[in-house]
Amino acid sequence: MLNAMYIAKKTGAKFGFIWDERELHDKNDVFVDNQDNIFDSKYLKEYSYTNSIKVDYCDNRINYIGDYSNFLKNSPWRFGWKIADNKWLNNLIFTDFNLEDYRIECQKFWENIGWNADIKSIISQAIIKSEELGSYVALHLRNGDVVSHALKGVLFTEGVRNRLFPIEIAIGIVEKFLNNQQKVVLFSPDQSAKIVRDKFDSIKQKNIILAQDLMINPTYNQQLFFDLVLMAKSKEIISPSFSTYALCAGLIYGSKLSTIDETITRQEQLYLLNKYQNYYTTPELKSASYFYWYKLLEKENNVDELIKICELGFIEDNNFVFMVRKFELLLNNQKFKECDEAIKKLSSKDKINVISGFFPKNIYNISYKTSIDIFITTASIKYPYISYIASKISVFQKDLNNALKFINYSLNAIPDNEEFIAFKNEIKTLIKKANPQQVQINIKDPNKQERNLEEFALQYGTAKSRIHNQLSYKLGQAMIANSKSIWGYIRMPYVLSYIKDMHKKEQIAYNEKIKANPSLKLPPIESYPDYKEALKEKECLTYKLGEAMIEASKNWYKGGYIKLLLDIKKMKG
Repeated sequence: MLNAMYIAKKTGAKFGFIWDERELHDKNDVFVDNQDNIFDSKYLKEYSYTNSIKVDYCDNRINYIGDYSNFLKNSPWRFGWKIADNKWLNNLIFTDFNLEDYRIECQKFWENIGWNADIKSIISQAIIKSEELGSYVALHLRNGDVVSHALKGVLFTEGVRNRLFPIEIAIGIVEKFLNNQQKVVLFSPDQSAKIVRDKFDSIKQKNIILAQDLMINPTYNQQLFFDLVLMAKSKEIISPSFSTYALCAGLIYGSKLSTIDETITRQEQLYLLNKYQNYYTTPELKSASYFYWYKLLEKENNVDELIKICELGFIEDNNFVFMVRKFELLLNNQKFKECDEAIKKLSSKDKINVISGFFPKNIYNISYKTSIDIFITTASIKYPYISYIASKISVFQKDLNNALKFINYSLNAIPDNEEFIAFKNEIKTLIKKANPQQVQINIKDPNKQERNLEEFALQYGTAKSRIHNQLSYKLGQAMIANSKSIWGYIRMPYVLSYIKDMHKKEQIAYNEKIKANPSLKLPPIESYPDYKEALKEKECLTYKLGEAMIEASKNWYKGGYIKLLLDIKKMKG
């Protein structure tokens, strides 16, 4: 809202907002209360367009580069621009941007927002409390959803480190400020603040204040606004490198905003993680700290050290994403035998559970694509257990032909392995259910047809799987999967963007592979035995939705997304 207000002033546009109310489904969800519980009626009447304009929550950041004077000429919406950006504005968007002016104006905008009586009272209480405290530094221990809910399963994906504030590092930073006779206020949505304070003796604890202790039985909104204002009134805010909450607090009263990396060096961070390695926090927070540690060491590519950290992270929280990363490290460094042996040592249950590490449950439907790819490309008769995991991955992906190929590698290496035999039988049962024609037995030669189909599928896959691997099908599949809930619609732009990026990388990797070895090039799809049957996949809603999305993206400036909505309506009709 502050960004939109600022841009409106600089361009001469009218400011208004659309309020995205969100219910609280469990304690870790993002909750947004009704606008009537935040703003007064006069302010809503003048600025709220919630009931008259409908747009998706996080769709389209500002895709503009230029000066303020031309901004409105390039608006993609009938009402102008929707400002969904949750970072500070900068000169990479507006060439005539001035940071000091931006900060001054945002403080004025904040003061002029029409809060209702309850929120005004809470803001006043926070200002009074900040004056009582005097000079203090604020530490925003963001953590929360990253370690306990939404992102726990996707620790190793981009952006998670930027949302973490490891307890061990927080202890070191607090100690640094205490030694300089500075008071510290800790803010956190979970146990992080209390865990940090408990590390210090009673004398030092007098100068460590928990924001959550300063109010008695507050409502969600009351705590939210109280903490925001108290944080904003601090001398300095220390936070992870991406925290929307801290970014907002840094704007509204002009407090200095610093990241962990700006406050403490990489070497000091490593020292603290090692020094307080045995300090008990919680399994979730401790495994997140190991992940953070991993990211600090990643560029050094000390494989043994990184593997050790993965093992420690897994022990803390039984989070199988650490095992996935350990195996990927081994494979990327040509330690194939070592990886095969490590998988062999896993129990049957853990071999099943490790698949959850490749496809973690998370609100973004993200999986570890690079880890999956290296297992698929490494599978061979030389490495039966790697092939076994590759086969399980393929079943999860519903690629039964690849699953059969990989489990055959495993059985060719160890024919009497009961685990492998049982899984091959499972795959055959799945194939019979999915496509009975593939396993029909020729009367003259009972094994010929099954053998020929299997051999072709082992080498090239199927036409159906080829179509399923096309961008149109992938996008359509994601659109359908994410259209079943409000959360799905919120995350859909990110999921579709991720799929497009990954598909592009896959195409580049494939082209490089066949350039190095032309014999690996797949035959024309028309030559596949199931080609005619597979063509039906292009007529399904999934494929057509993806096609429409691709076309809309190409012509967004000509109303492509409006046409997409019409096309979807026709498809459903």
